[in-house]
Amino acid sequence: MKKIFFTLIAVVFASSLCFAEQPVVKADETTGKVESAQQPSAKAEETKIFIGKVEKVAPLMGGWSAPYNKIVVTDDKGTQETFFVMRATVITDASGKDISGSGTKRDKKVEVKYSIITNGSSITNGKYKADSIKYLD
Repeated sequence: MKKIFFTLIAVVFASSLCFAEQPVVKADETTGKVESAQQPSAKAEETKIFIGKVEKVAPLMGGWSAPYNKIVVTDDKGTQETFFVMRATVITDASGKDISGSGTKRDKKVEVKYSIITNGSSITNGKYKADSIKYLD
């Protein structure tokens, strides 16, 4: 019985190696320099900035990784965007001092650096997550 079990484990392990993704490496023939063909991370490309005035702050219930606030920010052109504020979101005042524990306040002009949520729940996927909020006034 032990031999069958260990044989089965060995087969599963060996087959899992077949599915491992190998990095693509290419070498420049003229200089001999080796470069990785991997693309830069999508996270860096997805970070965007929205500047506007906080219109609404709605507290949400949830665990440590769940959002605890949902804010609506309106820019000077009247465009409204909704952002989920997570516990890990860094909030700073105009001087750059970290005030993350104090929450988000209405009627303040802010700069929101945000990205698209891809690993959240069915409610938050595809929505905007505030990575950082900086008060401008």
